Amino acid sequence: NPAEGKCPHCQKLERRLEEFRQTEARLLQSESKLTRLFNNLPGMAYRCRIDDELDYSLDFVSNGCLDLLGVPPEALTQQHTNALERMMHPDDLPFVRDDFRRALLERKPYKLMYRICTSREEMKWVCDQGEGVVEDGRVAFCDGIIIDISDQKLREVELLLEKKKLVASLQDHSRFYGIVGSS
Repeated sequence: NPAEGKCPHCQKLERRLEEFRQTEARLLQSESKLTRLFNNLPGMAYRCRIDDELDYSLDFVSNGCLDLLGVPPEALTQQHTNALERMMHPDDLPFVRDDFRRALLERKPYKLMYRICTSREEMKWVCDQGEGVVEDGRVAFCDGIIIDISDQKLREVELLLEKKKLVASLQDHSRFYGIVGSS
């Protein structure tokens, strides 16, 4: 038995050290799983810290922000407050801010759709979905994901234009038969 001849304190330290190694291995495995999950998301995941005025600072941003926004995660996490708001279309900012804060106050999940201007000066439509995390009786954090929905919005616009053309064609058709029918 390898433990024979060792002092009880040494044996206890060795057991605790082995427990620590096993815990560390499980944590690394868990971190690896999360990293793979975040890398396969079609957008970016984030966690932000919420202050008493319901402003936020980003604590974590997945690497998906590079493709989505054109900036590395550090560019967002090193800014002090409301980093994403600087990229939002100015017309969308008031309702996004109001809806986000309302959801936090009501402790409900949120789903926001708005436009952003990337660092490459591309305009994109995004869906930002998340929920506040309550600690010590207040919303302390917010976890969410932002996904590019530009293609979906483009299809919606194309469908609206097609619908307008169809309605105009039907109106022309009705006028034509109205004229022909009255003669």
